Amino acid sequence: MGNFGLEKASSPRAGLFAFNAMPRWWGRTTLRSLPLRLCGLAIVLTIAAVLKPILWDEEVYFQFARYIAQHPLDPYGASIWINGRNFDGFTVLAPPILLYWWAGAIALFESNVSLTAIALFPFALAYTASFHGLAQRLAPKLALALTVMATISAWPLVTISYMLDFPAATLELAALALFMAGSGPGRRHWVIAAGLLAGLAMETKYNAVTIVGAMLLWGLFDRRFFDALLAASVSVLLFCAVETLIRVEYGQSHFVIHIFSSAPVSNGLSEKFLDCASCSMALFRIPVHLQLGYCSCIRLRAARAEDSSPRTSYL
Repeated sequence: MGNFGLEKASSPRAGLFAFNAMPRWWGRTTLRSLPLRLCGLAIVLTIAAVLKPILWDEEVYFQFARYIAQHPLDPYGASIWINGRNFDGFTVLAPPILLYWWAGAIALFESNVSLTAIALFPFALAYTASFHGLAQRLAPKLALALTVMATISAWPLVTISYMLDFPAATLELAALALFMAGSGPGRRHWVIAAGLLAGLAMETKYNAVTIVGAMLLWGLFDRRFFDALLAASVSVLLFCAVETLIRVEYGQSHFVIHIFSSAPVSNGLSEKFLDCASCSMALFRIPVHLQLGYCSCIRLRAARAEDSSPRTSYL
């Protein structure tokens, strides 16, 4: 049996952006060509974002971003128009990180929504690079193929926008990829960077707090307890610092008021529609999570088998 055009894959510990094999029709993947291919996939996602109209919660976040572009030190001072009514900005559930990113895009491209979508390219590139880094460690022979599949599948093409889901998921993936790549001597700064990205993810969408649990769980499996605690601590400290600044400005934490009390405003969506949309997004993300979970189990089992097997090689 042949190898169907597959080249020998590099070691999963070669680094975050180590290259791997692909079928011959794709061409030989080299360390020089891999970044270009990841950039190409990111451009595809960015084009999908540019072609989409502004929808649903994006209309609310656009009002925030446009106000922040003019008043950068008062993010929740705007009066937000939703379904014919005006609401105080602080009563609308909208974590600040992505709002400021969009405000920066508005400062560059003015209020042209399609042009501001170009600023999502860093998120698209981080998504493809982070997914490839995770796949390279968990399934090195199929890393690039899985990355292509995860990029052109329905979930990223539909959700890449200034709604919170895709940017938050991208920051989570990047945090996990950096944390997993931070094993080994001299890579503690990668662990700290992973914690910072996790903190930014939580301030992009509050339920991204799950990334802290993912890093703690991987640290438990990989016996990197100190690294896991360090990354978790950095992320929590960054999150608390941002919420403290908001509390100093407005007298209360934006996170606390929306988590421990019912949000006064549902961003213009009925509860039933919001439930259906949340379920749909969850269903789109389930295959990606299952894929990564299955690959991680296989990789951990292979690593244990290598540790327990004798070092003598047989011809």
